[in-house]
Amino acid sequence: MSSPSSLLHLNPSTSSEIQFFASSIIEEVKGGTESPLRVLIQLRAIEKASKQILEGIKDEIVTAAEKYPTKDFELWGNKLEKSEVGISYDFSVCQDPTYERLEVDFNTAKERLDERKEFLKRIKVPTPVGDVVTGELVTIHPPQRTSTTGVKVTIK
Repeated sequence: MSSPSSLLHLNPSTSSEIQFFASSIIEEVKGGTESPLRVLIQLRAIEKASKQILEGIKDEIVTAAEKYPTKDFELWGNKLEKSEVGISYDFSVCQDPTYERLEVDFNTAKERLDERKEFLKRIKVPTPVGDVVTGELVTIHPPQRTSTTGVKVTIK
């Protein structure tokens, strides 16, 4: 049996290889020679494995890239670039009263907006209500609901 990494190396790794691979799979599914559900399951499994692998080897990736003296380098037909990723800021340590007030106002407004959206979702027919700011009687309508049918996969 082949090792997991040798199977990984069978996958496409350049733009042209990815394009050929993807269009070939699409053609097989549309031509009826491959099950669309099997392809879906395999792709979801690959996504899940990719996330786990990347999380498990992120330190090793950085260490390997540091062996290259330049910021950008090419490897196996691809360009790699060492850069900061996932930059984040913690504003809670700033002790800025304006920021803190705005944060409270924002969170309060977001909570009120979310509550209003939930209320509007429950409306099934046009309904007269009083506007709390103007006192005017207005008719509100149910929100337009759209959805897309798909297939969820639970990898067991």
